[in-house]
Amino acid sequence: HHLIFRTQLPFDPEHRQLRQVVRQDYRPPITVSSFVADKDRDAIVHTEFYTPIDTEHEGVFRCHLLRRSKQERRDELSAGDVIIFNFHHGSFDGQAIDLFLAQFKLAYAGAQLKTPRVQYIDYAIHEHTLCTDEARAYWSTMLRGYAWDRQLDLNGAAAPESARRHEQGSSLIVPLPGDVARRLVQCAAQLDVTLFQLGLTCYYLFLSHLSANNRDVCIGINHLNRSHPALASM
Repeated sequence: HHLIFRTQLPFDPEHRQLRQVVRQDYRPPITVSSFVADKDRDAIVHTEFYTPIDTEHEGVFRCHLLRRSKQERRDELSAGDVIIFNFHHGSFDGQAIDLFLAQFKLAYAGAQLKTPRVQYIDYAIHEHTLCTDEARAYWSTMLRGYAWDRQLDLNGAAAPESARRHEQGSSLIVPLPGDVARRLVQCAAQLDVTLFQLGLTCYYLFLSHLSANNRDVCIGINHLNRSHPALASM
């Protein structure tokens, strides 16, 4: 139904870019393993997570079913079984998670899934034909004179040695108390914004609290890219 599940991405040496190929008879790789102890399950999950996806031969998606024991249960899932859905990010984003899980539940229950009216490749081709002159002019005006090499003022904390940007980064997990998390959800619903937008606003407030020099911080984010109702199910 979704062409992306039958897609392979071989490298085109002539044009020096990936090329999308949709195989009509293609089936994504499905592996079945069994485990007894939780540590064995965790080891399989770890290996699956860090094994690259061969987009040229395997496609952009693979599935790994972990059964709690070696007992044969053909099409039934039991408590303790684990299904790993592993997607290449070139075919999947955060918005697609709920869409995929909803359709997976319907398919598992035996429902007949409908083929989407618009495939994402159709929209991608259409998007390449759009004129972006107006958008480019707008952002050129908005960002003219912006100090891209400016460092954040961390109020005495050690600053990076160089302002040069690179792909390296790190993550920091900060657990939130349950009551704070509930208030964030309620606040986002009242303001009609996403939790990401609300969290980003809180981060801006935190930076401005550190120093008044942090009142103009420019960041880049991924865009949902589903501006039309017909694109919501891609």
